Amino acid sequence: QLCLHKTIAATTMTSAPDFSKEDLIGTAAEFAPGAWVLGHAHYPGGITKNMTINNRCFVFRLKLHEALGGVAAGDDALFVWGLGNEGAIKGVKDLEEKTGLKAVALMCNGGAHHIYLKLWYDAFP
Repeated sequence: QLCLHKTIAATTMTSAPDFSKEDLIGTAAEFAPGAWVLGHAHYPGGITKNMTINNRCFVFRLKLHEALGGVAAGDDALFVWGLGNEGAIKGVKDLEEKTGLKAVALMCNGGAHHIYLKLWYDAFP
């Protein structure tokens, strides 16, 4: 069981978030220092003729206060919130490669996102 308030250091934003680089194909777009959004097209109920919704996944660079997922205490790691579909998984994997950081914590934000949990657990053991 993960106790996040003891594991991660808080960060403070110094300016308004900028979502202008966000797309709907799962590319990690930095909207604030150490914070990325991965947008991806979502069709409620799987109906593609319905409206397109931006189903967002957020990733935050955080300093760990204690070791987690093979990352030492005091090192930076990635925290993923809002587990989306396969496109978001690829985007987080790309972000790990780009930053050299490991995604060590996943948080599902409810709704139907829990249906993707197995995909995320398989991708980030």
